[in-house]
Amino acid sequence: MRVFITGVSSGIGRVLARQLIAAGHEVWGVARREHQLKELRQELNSSKFFYSVCDVKNEKAVLKLREEMMKSGYFPSMFILNAAVDIEEPLPHLSTEISRETLRTNLEGALILVNLFIDHCLGKENCQFIAISSLFAHWPDTSSVAYAASKAGLTMAFRSLRLRYREFGVLFKVVYLGPVDTEINPRFAKQDGEKARYWVTSPENASRFIIKSASKPGHTFYYPWYVSVLIQLFGWLPDGLFEAITRSFKR
Repeated sequence: MRVFITGVSSGIGRVLARQLIAAGHEVWGVARREHQLKELRQELNSSKFFYSVCDVKNEKAVLKLREEMMKSGYFPSMFILNAAVDIEEPLPHLSTEISRETLRTNLEGALILVNLFIDHCLGKENCQFIAISSLFAHWPDTSSVAYAASKAGLTMAFRSLRLRYREFGVLFKVVYLGPVDTEINPRFAKQDGEKARYWVTSPENASRFIIKSASKPGHTFYYPWYVSVLIQLFGWLPDGLFEAITRSFKR
């Protein structure tokens, strides 16, 4: 299987590449940081790994990427849209720059990729796009207002895309994750000497779940188990009560 992954230079994306390559699949990964991509290539030491330096929110760069992939004959059957930023905004200020960067990367970047690659998937079997969303697509996050908004927008976009393209056989799936121990969000990253917190999952476990979701029927997936419980059973919670309950989970 040929897989395309965004945000592959670190965190979940990096682990996804590692696990998929180990399973014998081909991976084309993209990220903005070339030095980390080169490090990943050296680490993997595999002819099945390809990469491009690309900022997903830059449509011209993504178009160039598509041309590069098409010329090489690399036609993915799975697109994992994982690239994201989550920048904490200390009270009481808000930053237009942070909001713009977050929304463009997390939401606009994903839609640019779908727009430019959807024609490639039409008429092909088992072609799918997987969006990596978050628990905060359903509830507010006072520490990162734009992050919650971007994940809510991404989720709704994929729900709409699923209905729009279902007669064409293209699958659109959403994976909702709880807090993950990665550098994207220092609030949940484990510090040196700190014990693992039971509500924070590892990128290895999250990646394994994402890969399993690709082969499962359905279009909505939750990891770990409590994310499904929170979303499905406690959706009636007022925003203030949810914030009070989850406040202790955050740094």
